[in-house]
Amino acid sequence: MKKIDTHQKAREVLTQWQAKLNDENIAKDGLLQHSVRFVLGQSYLDFEQQFNNLGQQVVQELEAKVAENDFRLNLPRLAAYDSVGNFINEIEHHPFYADVGDGIYGSGLMQKVAKTGQLTQSLLLFYLTSHLGEAGHNCPVACTAGVIRVFKQVGDFEGKQAILQRLVTPSFRDNFTGAQFVTEVQGGSDVGINSCRAVQQSDGSWLISGEKWFCSNANADIILMTARYDAIEGTKGLGLFMVKRLNEDGTPNGIKIRRLKEKIGTKAMASAEIDFDNAQAIAMGKPE
Repeated sequence: MKKIDTHQKAREVLTQWQAKLNDENIAKDGLLQHSVRFVLGQSYLDFEQQFNNLGQQVVQELEAKVAENDFRLNLPRLAAYDSVGNFINEIEHHPFYADVGDGIYGSGLMQKVAKTGQLTQSLLLFYLTSHLGEAGHNCPVACTAGVIRVFKQVGDFEGKQAILQRLVTPSFRDNFTGAQFVTEVQGGSDVGINSCRAVQQSDGSWLISGEKWFCSNANADIILMTARYDAIEGTKGLGLFMVKRLNEDGTPNGIKIRRLKEKIGTKAMASAEIDFDNAQAIAMGKPE
């Protein structure tokens, strides 16, 4: 009986400790506050509320949902067909996945990526969300930031501003997320032997066909991917292209998810092998 009482006492202490954690705000850590104020100077006054709100939300709302998302029975799965047998080839997540995404993207960090001079503030918000681990979203956040930065470096193309607006929308349920697909089965990290093929059409558009072997944020809306536009071997024959996951009418843009990857970590975020069959693409800058 005494041993059982000891176990129960330990559970009570653990419960009290967890309750205290829920009252914390990681953004208000003394050393962190000192460093942030030093780095941002006067601009911190306009950023303080946003920073502190996210610090509180991470602990009091998002952390428990991230843990539930990571439970092995709640991980993403590939649904081949809908309830009546229509082929859909879609990735399904636990409902908390969208809740966590709304919290992270709702902080406004992507808007700050897109604004000149606010990258440091964006990274500070990202620092807070990183206390959740990858959380199923922090990798896609970094990938989306990469798409935004590429868009800012290339010239205008049809739909660019509309896509940018969706990329910075502060709601996971309403925004676009981005990804970079580079790896292929025959080369792994040796990008120079990529064989996905980009073929330019008479109207100047591009069609991409081939396979990418390890695609993180597999259900991204906007994909930046490498493809071989020229017969030149090595990286010199590769270009960077933007591919939308869906056409304007909602149908797949020549994209089919082959299977999801089994991973040691970051399991709440779907990674996959993906086939491209004449996917419509836009070159990011002049391929050369």
